[in-house]
Amino acid sequence: MGVDVHRAARIAAAGHGRQVLVSASTAALVETGTLSDLGEHPFSVPANPFLGRQEDLTAVADKLQQADHRLLTLTGPGGTGKTRLALQAAADAVEEFPDGMTWIPLAPLGDPTLVLATIALALGLEQDVSGRSRI
Repeated sequence: MGVDVHRAARIAAAGHGRQVLVSASTAALVETGTLSDLGEHPFSVPANPFLGRQEDLTAVADKLQQADHRLLTLTGPGGTGKTRLALQAAADAVEEFPDGMTWIPLAPLGDPTLVLATIALALGLEQDVSGRSRI
C-alpha cells in the first residue's frame, strides 16, 4: 500500500452515514457544484512510533525554519523512510504554519521534467513558458 491508498482510507474513515467524502484536490476536479464543504479534517501521523531518525528530523525541521525555504524535497531510494520522515516533520511543525502545508507526491512521476508542473498544479499556480511558476 502506498501513501495515496493510506490517505484515501483516512478520508473514507472521516465520514459517517451515507456520506461520500473526497479530498480537496479531487473536489477541485469535479465540474458540478453539488459538493458541500464539510471543513478541514487534519489527519494525524501514523500510530507507530518514530524511532532512530532524530538527526534527520532535526535537519528537516531546521530547513523548515529558514524563511528562504518555501519548498522542501526529500530524495533517496525507495523504502528508506522519506514519507514517514516528512509526515513526522509536518506533524511537529503544523503549529508554525497556520496556512497549512502541502504534500506533493513525486514518486509516481516517470519524467523529471514534470516535477515543476506537478508542484505548480498542486499549489494552484500557473506556469509560464520559461518553466517558472507564478501565482
